[in-house]
This record gives sequence, C-alpha cells and structure tokens, in this order.
Amino acid sequence: MAIIRIKRSSTVGNPGTLAQGELAYSSLDGAGGNRLYIGTGTETNGDAANHEIIGGVYFTNMLDHTAGTLTASSAIIVDANSKIDNLKVDNLDLDGNTISTTDTNGNLILSPNGTGSVNVSTSKIINVTDPTADQHAATKKYVDDQVGAVSSTITLSDGSATDDYTTGNTLTFGGDSGITTTVTNDRVGIAITNSGVTAGSYGSSTAIPQLTVNSKGQITSATTNSISTTLNIAVDEAGAGGDSNGTVALGTDTLTIVGDSADGIAVGYNDASKKITISAGNATTGKKGVASFNSSDFSTSSGAVSIKNGGVSNAQLAGSIANSKLSNSAVTITAGSGLGGGGSVSLGSSVSLNVNVDNSTLESDGSDTLRIKDGGVTNAKLANDSITIGSTEIDLGTAQTAVAGLTQLDVDNVRIDGNTISTTDAGDSTLYLNPGPVGDSGTVVIQGDLTVQGTTTTINSTEITIADLTMTLADDADNAAQADGAGLRLGSSSYSGTTRPSILFDQSEHKWVSSIPFDATIVGMSETIDDRVNSLLQSDSHIALTYVDASNTLTIGAEIATTTARGVASFPSAQFTVANGAVTVATIDGGTYAS
Repeated sequence: MAIIRIKRSSTVGNPGTLAQGELAYSSLDGAGGNRLYIGTGTETNGDAANHEIIGGVYFTNMLDHTAGTLTASSAIIVDANSKIDNLKVDNLDLDGNTISTTDTNGNLILSPNGTGSVNVSTSKIINVTDPTADQHAATKKYVDDQVGAVSSTITLSDGSATDDYTTGNTLTFGGDSGITTTVTNDRVGIAITNSGVTAGSYGSSTAIPQLTVNSKGQITSATTNSISTTLNIAVDEAGAGGDSNGTVALGTDTLTIVGDSADGIAVGYNDASKKITISAGNATTGKKGVASFNSSDFSTSSGAVSIKNGGVSNAQLAGSIANSKLSNSAVTITAGSGLGGGGSVSLGSSVSLNVNVDNSTLESDGSDTLRIKDGGVTNAKLANDSITIGSTEIDLGTAQTAVAGLTQLDVDNVRIDGNTISTTDAGDSTLYLNPGPVGDSGTVVIQGDLTVQGTTTTINSTEITIADLTMTLADDADNAAQADGAGLRLGSSSYSGTTRPSILFDQSEHKWVSSIPFDATIVGMSETIDDRVNSLLQSDSHIALTYVDASNTLTIGAEIATTTARGVASFPSAQFTVANGAVTVATIDGGTYAS
C-alpha cells in the first residue's frame, strides 16, 4: 500500500512557499492553523501567486455536532426534517413555539413593511396584560369588565345547579309540592303550604305520638297511641325467697338485678352505654366459678364432662395410690428359652433376666451386650463351608492358586472367553497389553505368526527393527493400477508448513514420484552432469553465466539496471515495499515546512 505525504507543519499556519497545485497542511492550534492549503495562480521561483484554503480541522470541527442542534462556534446543520432546534438572530431567540428577546427588557416588535398587517385571523392572542395607554391591546375580559359592566345575562343558582337568565325574558318562580309562590308589588313570596295538621303537643307518659311525614319532610297527620305502664317479669327458676314471675311499674318502680358472690356471679351497669353486664369469676379450689377442662385429660359433650381413656397419667397418680389398695400389686416375669432369672416383682420394683450362653460361640462384653465370639463360628456350624469356582471347590479359610473349569472371566473391562481376550467397555474400544513397569516400557513377546485385522495399524515407538529381508506393500494388488499410490509418506494428515514428503508409485507412467527434491551423490555420474551443465544453461544479454569445472561451481550474474537498460535494481525502503518480487510505492513524502 502506497503512502503519499504532503507538505506539513505544526508550528506555522500558511506556508511561506507553495508551488502551483502543491498541498500543505498546518496542524498549528493558532492563527492560520488546522487548515489545508493549495497553491494556485502564476508560479514565481517555486511559489504560486495564491495560497488558497480548501479545508481542514478548523472547518470540520464546526460540523462535528448532532444535526438539527444549535451549537456555539459551529456551523448550522439542519436535521432530516430541514429543521434546527433553536435559532438566535441579534436579540431574537427562536426556540420551539417561542420568539423571545435576549436583551434586558427588550421589546419584541412585529413591523410589517409599508402598509402590511400582522394577520392573526386564524388564531387568537392570549395572556395580554391589561392596557395602560390608549393604543395598547386589551383582552376580551378587560373590555367586558370596562365596557360591558351591565350584562344581559344573569346566572341563577340553587346552590348546586346553575342556569343563565337573559334580560327581556320572563323569570318564573314556581313552587314544588308543599311550596306556594306569590308575586305582589315587585316582591316574590315563597311560603310553605298548610298541611292541615292542628298545631299542638302530641304524646304523654301514657301515650306516644304517631306522625305521618310526606316525601318533602312535611307532617301531614299527627295522632297518639296509648302505651302499657307495666313491665311483666318471669324467671325459669325462682331463687331462695323469690318469685317465679311479677310486674314492674314503669316510671315508678326500680328493677334491681343482683349477683350471687358465693357462686361467683357479679352484675355491673354502665350508665354511659346503658348496658348491664353479668359475669362469672374463675373457679378455684375454695370457690365456685366457671372452669375449663384440659383436652388431654377430659372429654366434653353437650356440657357433660368425663375423663378420657388414658387421660390420667402415671405422673398424676404417683404416690396417690398404694399397692395395698390395688387388687393386683405384683407381676410375674418368666424367663423363656435361652434366658434365666425372672420371677414375681411388685409394682415399683425390678427384676433381672440373663441370657444363657455356651462361652464357645457366644459371649457377653461385660456391658450386657451379646456378641459372637472371635472364631466362635466354625465351618461345621455353616450350611455351606466351601465355594466352587468353575469346577474347583475351595474350602472357606483356605487358599487356592489354580482354578479350573472357567468358560468366561471378566476382570474390570477385560474379558477372557475361549481363545479371545476382548474389552467390554463400550465407551473405550482400546485393549492394552501393558507389561511391567506400567507405561510405555517393558516388552510384549508374541510367539508365532501375528495377524492384524483392521483398517489402521499405528506404531508409536521411536525405533522399529525388522529381521525380514523383504517388505511388501499393497500385497493384495494384482496389477499396477491396484498398486497406484503405494509407497512411503512422512508426517500426519495435518502436516503443514512445507510439502509433505513422500515417495509414491505412479501407475500412469510406471515410476516412483518424490514430492520433494533429492540431494544425493551418485557415484560415476558427477562428471557426466558437470559436462552437461555448461551447455545446458544459456543466458540472454542481461544475464551472465560462469561455470568452473574444477570447483564444480556455476555463477549466475546480472547487469545493474539503468534508465535505458534492464537489470537488477534495489529499492529504498523509505519509498518502496518489496514482497515476493512485487514492488509497491510505499511513501511519497512532501516534507515539512517551518516558514
């Protein structure tokens, strides 16, 4: 890739000398800097008449902002809708829907040219301040307040709904049911219609008033009803010295409700809430009252309380019932087969049982634990005192070094079956013959012929020694076509970097083909080759060949290139790049300037 560098400076703006068509760039961050110059016009002593500014960071920085956004010290760039978000012109600021002034207390003047008008016929002007001079604009409200003080419309309200009344029309006052309206001498009268009920007091100590009220809340009739002055009282069961029924004269007698402190009953009265409260105290060992029953010990059903089955525990009875009070105060424990001890034992006492052992097979460890004695179980005690593997019987407790009669033996993933040693591991089909020490050492000896059946035989050893005199490849080939491609190949299938070395048979020309050159001395052929080389290679007018038979050397020379003759040439690395014989212009440098 070629590089072209123009004239450049970081210390000076406009170059002092610039040829016609020559470019120069100043990266100076100051006057005349960050600009691209080109020489134009008549050139005198290598300097063009004009040094034109045609670009540079100074200008592109003015464009480096979001389109449509007003940015200080930058160019105006409209967005995709041809808009700019804000525009400032002298003292005017256009922002959104607002035109405002930026000078303090500055006026905003809309001044059409000549007899032109400010036309707002399709809109309305709002938020106008009340005028203070004759030529000031005024709002509709201001005009209504000042000029139309007497309105032709009056708003009527009943406190929740309103209605507008226009002067000149008739305003009618109508009364609903129970309301009468009259108009006399410019006065509207509103009165409640007489319901026909006689004025007076209704009700007494022996009579209560009965009133009829219509939907408007008016009383349309009033009478009285007599009431009873006696309260009848009856009880289910009379107390000591009491009656089962009676009466109380309302307004004169006092009804008293009395509690019985001996039975835990108390009576209370709250005059504020007008409530009588009857309560019972909790029962104690010396006082009657209400009580609850523990559900663990008692059952209740329809108020009946009974002791639950098993509801009274031994802890609750402990020390409360003596053995002498029981019909049976002792139990008899009989030792069964193999056990000794036992007998009659009173409740609350204990008796011991012991296990009878023969001390040859069983023993006690001294802490009441029974265990089999070490060596206590002999083969004679076992139903089966041996194990048979294959056809070989092995007594328990004895060792056997030879086992016969096995038809198959699996050891981990290795199986021996008939004449075959195989692997049973479905995940790894590799079978290893690994002599000691374990790893890649030791020796595996195969006596007899070896036949390898499969598609690939891999040998990872570092040296192979073969005593056979002849090595045959492609031994199943009956002709050259079937032997095509047979031979010797070096490296793996992923061999990379250089040509993979190989010597293979090519049946098309019936010859061995090497993928890389040979480097070898063939006895008796060196001189013949020397004699042929001198006449074999011929050079043209720009190549010189020199063969020296004595030193067996061949020198190939080339002429140096000139502007008129071909030949070899070198290229300076500062301006050229040479790769695989291809020459590329690397850099054309216009240099720097300082004035």
